[in-house]
Amino acid sequence: MTAVSDGSRSALRRLAAAYRPHTTRVVLATALLAAGSAVPGGVVVVIEQVLDRILVARDAAALATLPWVLVGLYLLKGSAMVGSILLTRTVGFTVARDLRQRVVQHCLALDVGWHQRQRTGDTLARVVHDAGEVELLAEAYAGAVEKPLSLLFLLGAALWMDWQLTCAALVVLPFVAWAIDHFARRLRQTVRDTLKNLGQLSAGLQEVFSGIRVIQAFGAEQSQARAFQTVNDEQVRLQLRAAIAQAVPGPVVEGIAAAGIGIVIWFGGQRVFAGELLPGELIGFLVAIGLMNMPLKGLSEVVSKAQRAAAGAERAYEVLDVAPTIQGGEVVLAADTCELVFEGVDFSYGDGPVLQGLGFRVAPGERVGIVGASGSGKTTLASLVPRFRDPSAGRVLLNGRDLRDYTLESLRAHVAVVAQEPFLFHGTVIDNVRLARPDAGIDEVEAACRVANAHDFVVDLPKGYETMLDETGLRLSGGERQRLCIARAVLADAPILLLDEATSNLDTQSQGAVAEALERLAADRTTLAIAHRMSTLVDADRILVLREGLLVEEGHHQELVGASGEYARLWGSAR
Repeated sequence: MTAVSDGSRSALRRLAAAYRPHTTRVVLATALLAAGSAVPGGVVVVIEQVLDRILVARDAAALATLPWVLVGLYLLKGSAMVGSILLTRTVGFTVARDLRQRVVQHCLALDVGWHQRQRTGDTLARVVHDAGEVELLAEAYAGAVEKPLSLLFLLGAALWMDWQLTCAALVVLPFVAWAIDHFARRLRQTVRDTLKNLGQLSAGLQEVFSGIRVIQAFGAEQSQARAFQTVNDEQVRLQLRAAIAQAVPGPVVEGIAAAGIGIVIWFGGQRVFAGELLPGELIGFLVAIGLMNMPLKGLSEVVSKAQRAAAGAERAYEVLDVAPTIQGGEVVLAADTCELVFEGVDFSYGDGPVLQGLGFRVAPGERVGIVGASGSGKTTLASLVPRFRDPSAGRVLLNGRDLRDYTLESLRAHVAVVAQEPFLFHGTVIDNVRLARPDAGIDEVEAACRVANAHDFVVDLPKGYETMLDETGLRLSGGERQRLCIARAVLADAPILLLDEATSNLDTQSQGAVAEALERLAADRTTLAIAHRMSTLVDADRILVLREGLLVEEGHHQELVGASGEYARLWGSAR
């Protein structure tokens, strides 16, 4: 049988390693499963004894004890099965939890570029749904122990009663194996396709909800609903295929088993007529063969669960197998002041140069503005400092060392970022502000908010600093959200500050409060400020002008305006 592909085998081997720390529980569950599996064989023996010994001999005392024996056997089976289920499910849920945690931690370590290439909904599906499917391996293991053992015990009882009838019944086993293997092959690919489509479904839905304002603004509700319905209908089709592949093997196996029972009835009946077999022995044997039907049918369910676990694990491991392209060094950065130097820096996303031969220095405490037309490489330049990306050529130095020498944790602890789109997480105001310093006290949070011109509006919120916000901060205006992000940067107290068009989306009134907060934040920090509104950089110590990834001008505002070059052109078009 080759019911499992090479990829599935690899995923199952890796899952087996994840289950290994839980060996004690698995062994105990196996012992309980073995005990419970022996009960059906014992029941067959009891039935045979009742028919051919107790009833014929009219042994009333023995007959009176038989109900208690049967009750005891099934209490044993029930207790063993409940105990084994609790143990295997506990192990399965724990392994699924740990795998989800590993995938999330790994995703957090992957570079920004990887996340931008993925559809968020698909990644969520891999974490939430696909990784959870590995729990089914514990159920498959329980079935893989219980079903074969039940078959063995029943087979032993059958052999004990009559080996010739047993051989007749076993004629159908190769057909059972074929049926299980055949449908397992079909199920494997269907499950994979279903999980992939579920990722597309989640990704599409996530994009629809994230872009709801754009959709409604352009009246695209119906077209988006139709696009979602196409993927949704495909999910139904795949689920039906999977349901058929899971449902059909059971009846097929039952039908094959029924053929085996028919053979036994015909052959056994002939022997009863010939006086070679007692009627009770034949009936007891038929009971044994009939009881084999359930574990035989259950084997197809075992394979089905193993296939689902393997398919889910494959998609989860696909993420875990992505190697982070941004690797930290070994030097722990600890500095109160920072100097940045770009040396011959090139960068490309693979479809042409974005930055070309950049070389400049930002002195400790200096505020440097970066301007240029859209697509000139401003944001890409800034992303190199916290190592969201690495140069394709050249290097960026911090205090004389290549950024790649420093540990990522210590490097990023020295860089605070205030982005164009203020992002707030679901949580309280205080939790959002102390993102970089979860242990910061309320006094420190309030002080940071005062610096960021945020304290006054925060205390007016329904629960002040304990007010719950969602990820977009819909309770707040754009300026208020940005000021909370600035307070976050203030509390981080990093010596390097990156401002990525932090005021470009604000109205004039909000811009004033935010600009004042940014001035306070930038004081005595090494600052790179990207600005859409060039007026915010008039007082910068120096301005770098980019055009198509090249540094074409450098100087103070007045110098650059007087030079009548690229900066002057941009300044004129902005006024």
